[in-house]
Amino acid sequence: MSGSSAVLTVNSSLNWALRCLTRGISKLPAGLFSRWNQLGIDAGLSAISLFTAYQLRFDSAVPPYHQVVMWTWVMVLPIIRPLTALALGGYRTTWRYFGLRDMVWLGIYTLPATVVMLLVRLLWARTFWLAAIPISVTLIELTVNVLLATGARGFRRLLTVYSAVNPAAPAHALVVGSSDTLAAVLDQVSSFGDVKIRGLIVPDDGPRNLQGVLICGFPVIGTLSDLPRLLSGKTVDVVLIADARLDGIGTIVDAATTQQIAVRLLPTTADVLRGDVRISSSGHHPSVIDRVLIVGGAGYLGSALVPQLLARNFKVRVLDSLLFGDQSLRAVATNPNFELMRGDVRDIQAVVEAAKDCDAVIHLAAIVGDPACDVNKQLSMEINRAATRMLIDICRGSGVRRFLFASTCSVYGASDHLVDELTEVAPISTYAESKVDSEKLLLEAASADFHPTILRLGTLFGLSLRPRFDLVVNLLTARATTTGTITIFNGSQWRPFLHVEDAARAFVVALTAPANAVSGEIFNVGDYALNLRLSDLSQRIAEVVPAVDIQYVDNGDRRNYRASFDKVHSRLGFRCERSLDHGIQEMYDAIRSEQIPDFTADNFNNHVVTRAFAQSAGAEQSSLRVLASLAQLQVKAANENIA
Repeated sequence: MSGSSAVLTVNSSLNWALRCLTRGISKLPAGLFSRWNQLGIDAGLSAISLFTAYQLRFDSAVPPYHQVVMWTWVMVLPIIRPLTALALGGYRTTWRYFGLRDMVWLGIYTLPATVVMLLVRLLWARTFWLAAIPISVTLIELTVNVLLATGARGFRRLLTVYSAVNPAAPAHALVVGSSDTLAAVLDQVSSFGDVKIRGLIVPDDGPRNLQGVLICGFPVIGTLSDLPRLLSGKTVDVVLIADARLDGIGTIVDAATTQQIAVRLLPTTADVLRGDVRISSSGHHPSVIDRVLIVGGAGYLGSALVPQLLARNFKVRVLDSLLFGDQSLRAVATNPNFELMRGDVRDIQAVVEAAKDCDAVIHLAAIVGDPACDVNKQLSMEINRAATRMLIDICRGSGVRRFLFASTCSVYGASDHLVDELTEVAPISTYAESKVDSEKLLLEAASADFHPTILRLGTLFGLSLRPRFDLVVNLLTARATTTGTITIFNGSQWRPFLHVEDAARAFVVALTAPANAVSGEIFNVGDYALNLRLSDLSQRIAEVVPAVDIQYVDNGDRRNYRASFDKVHSRLGFRCERSLDHGIQEMYDAIRSEQIPDFTADNFNNHVVTRAFAQSAGAEQSSLRVLASLAQLQVKAANENIA
């Protein structure tokens, strides 16, 4: 076996091993990686590092006297170190996103426990026999602990990188670049499980012969003159050019296109800053978001989002069927940056017209909630899924590059563990199924020119300009205020709650984030303080609304989930600003002051309004149904011709 073949075999084996590990870890309970368990892991590492330090200091022959001291500190240090690190904020870092800066802080958080050991040694060594720990042991222990803790976090980060990709059909690539620039891109490219590097092509470099040399672990297998021969074997899917200033780029492109092999440019940051690489498109600049289309922008969430975007000087266009009227948008109707278009998300012409000249689309249009979706499942799947498919195609054809989609944490179904974005979805309702289907369509459509982002929202609550009282927090608060009695179904169930204003702000944060930070990504949106049992919710309401009688009933509903928000906190820096108590208080004040005179009105209930719409002529007016009927006629005609 040649050297290059051996290296490729080792790389393949390493990728296979990492993927097996990530598959195994993905099946473990999400709660295993909670912060309290991280404290436990660090406690164990502290015990191991101290034991190792003694073995190194005494060449594995620890004297009996020091053994007593060692075992005592092996029990004490795992308590001191995690608690001091916790007090200093050392567990705000999420292990799966551990980086170089976090490594520096890890050393800082680790140090106080070592300082405690040194102080005990220096102050009481002569009077207290358990303080006789050698100074050299404390220093060795600190070094070993930092190495072990860094390794554990780094390994978790590595597994996260591999779990975030689809290893089912990796692309085989040749990377072309000078020996000086290859190292700048190889580390990044090789970290993706969906790219398998076949080898490196380095242009003729004077007297140096780089054939067979390893760069970042990958072999140089030829020069530019060898490229046509290497590509003719059809074992490569893409050629990656690692240097925008490379001489002979035209030759590379000609050789690849002759063999019908894709070519991609991977410029370094220095290339971009020098202006060697320009970003262009047939429409508007992809990096600048000026006009935003909100599909379903007159609803509960949309009416909270529109003012936030306008306040940030975005031009906002809303496409909405106005099933609930336009009152929610009247406050912004005179804003010169606002435009309202009435239309159904299933109407191709309306969507095409609305998407014109838009830089980004936020898709909120849906029949929302399990009861509303169950009124007419065909209608629900048309609006919630089929319309998403049509909207994706229209946006890509119109040059819309950023697409934000409102999904739901209910896609997780029933789970006794903390669920995160890597947890397998398990929808148990039509509403959740339609969201899962739409998510898949969006992720499959992701490309260099189309950047979908999925926000899985918790159970919304709070006041908006289009109020809803079919949401559990709003409904229970309204009932407690008006009747003094509330019924809690399945009080032991968990839900992640989210104020509607925070949900709207999450879309603003995702929209203004760099495309490469959110493209093709899923984010659970919420905060750990808002993961609550329904019984906890009832107690929070009772603290705001006086003299409430609470009744508990079990109706067999299986929905139960707590969500992890590490990713949205770490990647986007998003944190909730509105507490559950705030939402309950504002709802209580609105009902008591008769700002909302009758919360039972049909207009405040999605289920009631959807049922009326499903029975109307408007429900039948759908471009999607026309297209489906034409497709059926074409199939029927084709079958008759065959017969």
